Amino acid sequence: PFLLAAVEWCLRRRDSLPVVALAVATAGCLLAGMPESAFLVLVAVGGYALWRLLQYEERARNAVRLLVGSGLGAALAAPFVFPFAEYVGLSHNLHGSESGAGAHTEAPRLLLGWLIPFVGGDRWGTRSWVGAVALFLAILGLLANRRRRHIAWPSLVIGLVATLVGFIGGLPLFERVGFVAWLPPVIAAMLAILAGLGVESLARGEVDTRTVIASVGIMFVLVGWGLWANEPVFAAATTMDVLASVGLALGAVVLVAAAWHLSKRRAAAIALAVVIGELLVLAPFSHYAVRADPYQPDAWHQKLVALADDGSEHRMFALDGLLFPNTAGVFGLSDIRMLDALYVDRYWRYIELFVEPEIGSRFVGGPYSVDEERTRAHIVGNPMFDLLGVKHVVASGEINQSRLQERLEGSIDASPALRGGYMDLGLGWHRYAFFQHAPNRTPLPLEPPLHGVLSFRYGLDRAAFVP
Repeated sequence: PFLLAAVEWCLRRRDSLPVVALAVATAGCLLAGMPESAFLVLVAVGGYALWRLLQYEERARNAVRLLVGSGLGAALAAPFVFPFAEYVGLSHNLHGSESGAGAHTEAPRLLLGWLIPFVGGDRWGTRSWVGAVALFLAILGLLANRRRRHIAWPSLVIGLVATLVGFIGGLPLFERVGFVAWLPPVIAAMLAILAGLGVESLARGEVDTRTVIASVGIMFVLVGWGLWANEPVFAAATTMDVLASVGLALGAVVLVAAAWHLSKRRAAAIALAVVIGELLVLAPFSHYAVRADPYQPDAWHQKLVALADDGSEHRMFALDGLLFPNTAGVFGLSDIRMLDALYVDRYWRYIELFVEPEIGSRFVGGPYSVDEERTRAHIVGNPMFDLLGVKHVVASGEINQSRLQERLEGSIDASPALRGGYMDLGLGWHRYAFFQHAPNRTPLPLEPPLHGVLSFRYGLDRAAFVP
């Protein structure tokens, strides 16, 4: 939003203050430290600036102002960008040109989850949400706000182009970007602009009956298509849960649509209140992993810090996803990410060969929200692990897996129906379990005899058997 406002300011005024604002906004985007999101934001803002630039007569003068502002912003961020450009070549990452990261997309049918992310109290669909009222106001702004078409159309075009990830994901540079995680905010920002135009149309009294009916009709058609396309997903929920979720979303839309009969200010105020309320209700507060607060560390974090304050340079490895860069680094703990030299790729290959063969994108020391680490790291009795200079190993349970568990792990490759993973039993207890859908069979050789306990349970979750 700040970048788009700075672009508009540069085009509408002739003094130097807008250029400075554009520079500060550009630097802030780069200094945020997320290259994928910064790349997508700058590309979207660049497309918007080009569209708007063609609508002004003094194109050369305005182009120079925009280039100077963005160039100054890049210069302000240079102390951050140049080391990154050097380190990325030495790093191990999954964003090479051959990775095909840009080809990973989400099905269009999951866009319904942006409007109705909860069904029966359970979240489904994607990791993003905007709410049904925001989309309704965006449609209303696109149809009713004729004075702002120069802003509405580029926002619509950028939002539509951004949804064509399957096409742009194969282009140079774009092929390295994880669109599933970082593109939705760009689309949501364009939608927010259009929704703002819808609120402005209500405040100015530019909305008529035909526009409201058309906007509501489009909303009902989109939601109806989403329900039809996601029928297998909603089949596991009860009819009342589906009707309650859809009814609340469309009811909020009808409430805002009916408010246009009131005074202009009241209609706009009701629309804003409903949008804010919907965003707060739909916010996925429990969606992301709970990370430790570096300013109020947990008791066990304090114990780790005390262990690390012995003046030695030994590393500390943590399993079960207990340490992350934003906690280990803040607490001064030399975990697996701490290196003595910049040979990251060589260090990564060492870990992959001798410690955790299934490591793929990160090391968390066992199954923890990543698909590649289904086995435990090889620590006990591993001389190659001893060479890493690790003094402390932090884990929430057993460090090594049993021979019985290793035998079961080996059966996974022979039986695609068998899957393994950790179950959260609550209160900090975890148990490793293997899952297999009926009707399937997995032979388990028990020679030589193995020590351990293998218990069998019947899975009675009906959602697990929905095709």
